[in-house]
This record gives sequence, structure tokens and C-alpha cells, in this order.
Amino acid sequence: LNHLVITLTQHELNEDPGDWICNTLRHASDHLSEKTKIWGGAYLLAHGAIKVFLVVGILRHKMWAYPTAMIVIGIFILIQGAKLCMHFSFPLLIATAIDIAIVLLIWREYRRAKRNHSPLL
Repeated sequence: LNHLVITLTQHELNEDPGDWICNTLRHASDHLSEKTKIWGGAYLLAHGAIKVFLVVGILRHKMWAYPTAMIVIGIFILIQGAKLCMHFSFPLLIATAIDIAIVLLIWREYRRAKRNHSPLL
């Protein structure tokens, strides 16, 4: 993780050594505990795998996928909210805001899909 952060921030720091975001990312990656790295990696893998599964269902217009996606992502939002309450993290705040936006978009698409959905006889 530390190597990835260094690789991703190196170009920007060469141009602007005082870049706050890059320096903050590097500092944060230097100070992550093993427990945090394991939890973060597992969480991100599960989060991504579940979202991919649900997106496939939505793209195939499976009506069950819409409410399931909203519930599952809602659970992730609650978990992230609890983590934010225990220890504030700006990246986690942004991820949570994106998840909220995704739930709102899924809800909008679900309403549209229900209007256009004709059940099979």
C-alpha cells in the first residue's frame, strides 16, 4: 500500500513538493497498523465484489437487484458512518457521500424500471 501511494503521488510531488493531499496520503499510509490494513483491504474487496454482483443484476434489469443494492449499500453506509463517528477520515467521508449518491441514483432508476417493467405471464 505504501509503495502504491508513493508511486501515485511521486509525479505530483515532483511538480509541487508542498502538495497537501499527496503529503497527507503519504503520511497516512506510513502510519497504518496491520489491523487497519487487513480490515481496509477486506472491506474494500467485499465492497467492490458485492457492488459488481449487484451492478450486473441491475444491468440485466433484474428487479430484485435494485432494492437489494439499496439495502446492501445502505448497510455499508451505516458501517462507514459508525467508523466516521469513531475516527474521522476524509477519504471515508467522500466514499460515504458517493455511496449515498449511488443509492439515490439506484432508487431513481428503480422507480423508472418499475414503471416500464411488464411482468412475464
